[in-house]
Amino acid sequence: MQSEKNIETLDLSYRDRFVAAYKMYASGVEDISSFFAEDEADASHKLIASIVDDKFAHAMHSFSIKSIMLGGYHGLTQEEAVVISDFFDESSFAEIKNDDALTALSKILEAAPLQNNANKCFDKNLFGSALELYDSDIEISAALAFSDNISNKDIKDIIDCEEAEHSIIKENFYQMISLCGSDFDRPLIFKMAHLFLSSVQSHFEHEEQLIQKFDDVNFENHCAEHIDIILSISVLIDEIQVTIIAEKLFAKKLKYIEDRILMHASSMDAALMNAILVGR
Repeated sequence: MQSEKNIETLDLSYRDRFVAAYKMYASGVEDISSFFAEDEADASHKLIASIVDDKFAHAMHSFSIKSIMLGGYHGLTQEEAVVISDFFDESSFAEIKNDDALTALSKILEAAPLQNNANKCFDKNLFGSALELYDSDIEISAALAFSDNISNKDIKDIIDCEEAEHSIIKENFYQMISLCGSDFDRPLIFKMAHLFLSSVQSHFEHEEQLIQKFDDVNFENHCAEHIDIILSISVLIDEIQVTIIAEKLFAKKLKYIEDRILMHASSMDAALMNAILVGR
């Protein structure tokens, strides 16, 4: 099965498109590249691979194809059975025993925690191939501990920068998103946007110290992306303060900024983490 390029889909945020691609792959669609634009190739290839390699998505994909091609769900592998039994027990199967294959598959997919697992997969692979040399379940701190060339002080510094600070930025961003609604409180959004910008600037300053130390070959390009992201946020803040920006346009520009940050994390930040883990 293949998906077709959809202009409306490409208007969604990078996370939303990833989640949609994850769900489609789990339902048996083979080619999910249409959820990503051509200019996102480097980052999207990594995230598509993360979907294909995801244990849950892979099991559901295999199960869905067999259900469609064989007309039933009786040829479950042990892996598929274990994955599905976590959310669809024997009594649930008993309820669909008289359904046709496609109806039964639809009910199983509806019960599957696809949204939650897709978001977990996205978050885990946000750094792109940063941990590609290690088991994907290993935390950054554990991966760093494998290196004899990184001091304990550096490990703490890297974790603070690439995990703790990213979490703060993420929290500030989603708080700003949550303010978009019927009230659209401009003064509060303006205040939150400044907090968001401050957390991004602080993180970039810290990260640039790490780049100089571990990945100086990419310093210029990495910093150029930092400047571009900060400029995008600054322009949006000016528009909140000076112009009467419409809520829908504001939300659309927020999605653009989110995409820029996520693309940056899955490319330049991934390069930095690889440089730290494997050295130059």
